[in-house]
Amino acid sequence: MKETPNTPTEDAERPRQSMTMMELAEKDQRVPLIDYINHTKERYKNEGVTVDNFRYFPATDTEPSKVEITFTPARDQEGHHGISHGGISTFMIDSSAGAFAMSVGKPNQVAITNEHLNIKFPGFVRTGVPVRVVSRKATDVELKEEEDKGLILDKRQTFVHTDVIQDGEVVTSGKTVCSSIPNRALK
Repeated sequence: MKETPNTPTEDAERPRQSMTMMELAEKDQRVPLIDYINHTKERYKNEGVTVDNFRYFPATDTEPSKVEITFTPARDQEGHHGISHGGISTFMIDSSAGAFAMSVGKPNQVAITNEHLNIKFPGFVRTGVPVRVVSRKATDVELKEEEDKGLILDKRQTFVHTDVIQDGEVVTSGKTVCSSIPNRALK
């Protein structure tokens, strides 16, 4: 499946401004996000993702805000030869969706995943080939589709759409409901 107009992309002639998630957290004094990044740094590093690979792109006149993670799946992440295990894509969708929800939530809150409404694998993720994991707020049309199926969001929740993109193709996508909760609730 090709990237769609709803999939945030980069215009090569006019690169979009971005910052690492840590830069965003420090700039906005988002202590829970700083704590989360520091707490999970080693786990992500084991997946080939560093703090610098987690980037936040503020909204522009033409594109919504987004979080993007870039990494190259390694051979030790294979399910079948040359193909990354689907659990790796699911892990990265969950991580990116949560980071997005934290980036648009209140600075003193953390985001937790409530529900993965669905994860689709229209293709497969090849190992050794870079991927982009792009999360953004779901469009009104996407939200309406899920509401017609019975989804009810409360004011603490964000409905996030995530695409895993490799060579310009959406190879995995997910819909996630994340809730923002006060950081103190985790202590």
